[in-house]
Amino acid sequence: MKTVKIFVASFLFFGLTACNSSAPTDTVEKEVIESTIQDSAAEVNYTEAEREAVVNKGGPTSSDQLVLEDLLLELETNLASNTGTDFETILGHWTGAFGKNKLNITITSINEQDKTVQGYSVCAGNFRNLNGSFTQTGSVYSFTLNEPGDDPYDGKFIFTIEARSEIMKGSWEPFEKKGNTAKKYELEKRDFVYDASNGLFEASSRLLDETDVQNEALEDLTLMRNEIYARHGYCFKDKDMRYHFEQEDWYMPMGVDIRHELTDIEIANITLIYEYEEYYEEYTDDFGR
Repeated sequence: MKTVKIFVASFLFFGLTACNSSAPTDTVEKEVIESTIQDSAAEVNYTEAEREAVVNKGGPTSSDQLVLEDLLLELETNLASNTGTDFETILGHWTGAFGKNKLNITITSINEQDKTVQGYSVCAGNFRNLNGSFTQTGSVYSFTLNEPGDDPYDGKFIFTIEARSEIMKGSWEPFEKKGNTAKKYELEKRDFVYDASNGLFEASSRLLDETDVQNEALEDLTLMRNEIYARHGYCFKDKDMRYHFEQEDWYMPMGVDIRHELTDIEIANITLIYEYEEYYEEYTDDFGR
């Protein structure tokens, strides 16, 4: 057994109040939490109060994320009530390339009586509510879903899904033509599955210590930390991080504020990594490099 000291920095994550992937530079007084762990199966256990104190240092949860989570609960209910129908296949997440970015369109509800549809999109660090309608011709369902229209980059998604198919084909047309470019896309039906083993680093599957991070380059430390967020489907505003993870088959943009999805091990590792990122020059001198 050994004791590892975990230094909890000022909110360590990625500027979540602005949905940014790089951690804030402001610091506050740090508290020390000690956790006794086994070498072969390291664990860290925060009390609920300790966990909330760390997680909530970035401010309140994004309002967009709260709306998104409500829609996911609605999706769960609608999937259960449409078991065995065409709508069961249509409801859910559809993801794929959208220009330079990866897009997730989630259809949360379909009303067969009035032909209305609700859902949302997650792309390039942004969440947009979607509302519209559908028509049916034989086995083909055609949809038009509108973004709210209160942003100059809003537009409408027009697409078709064949019954029992797992392919969505369509286009996006901006409401305002100036400064925007229409896009075509082909998305696949896909369930999101969190997997701690995804990626290059083990920062979600085991508790790290100083030997795991002290000789890493700054770029690798930043990647290691952001990879934790990516495993949970965080949709990065930062272009470098977004473009990097959107090349990975396992990555799927799911939300704009995933703090409460983080495990205790991930929180502890983010803390440690961030400390080394913030004081990288100081540590480099200490190591004589």
